[in-house]
Amino acid sequence: MVTNPSGTSQVKVAATLRHGLTPLVCVGESAEVFASRGSVAHVLRQVRAALAGVHDTSGVLLAYEPIWAIGSGGRPADPSDIAEVFAAMAGEWGEAVRGVLFGGSVHASNALATLDVEGVDGLFVGRAAWDVQGYIELLDLAASR
Repeated sequence: MVTNPSGTSQVKVAATLRHGLTPLVCVGESAEVFASRGSVAHVLRQVRAALAGVHDTSGVLLAYEPIWAIGSGGRPADPSDIAEVFAAMAGEWGEAVRGVLFGGSVHASNALATLDVEGVDGLFVGRAAWDVQGYIELLDLAASR
């Protein structure tokens, strides 16, 4: 994850851009923050910290990866779980960044519904792309839209 509480994340983003690379800023909240309905404020704080002082953010990719939805023990997110966060991210950063992705237990059975969430520009896939067939299935689904 690019963001961190030490305040060096914007330096990393700026350095990545300066070297002609595309920074992928990963943000997300814990299950406790999600349960307390604090996701939007938490995620926006992370993005603001990562992009503070970065003058041209047009080459930046943001990836919303709620901690509760990633890993083998993660719970796949329903579109209703992520819609508010994506609306807020799109409202604040949608036109200013290259794209906003979702990553969190993405697989063939939830990819299209996730892509239909307003503000989701693409998917940040983990385990579902570990084997070629899973990856091709996701590519075919995305291409069918």
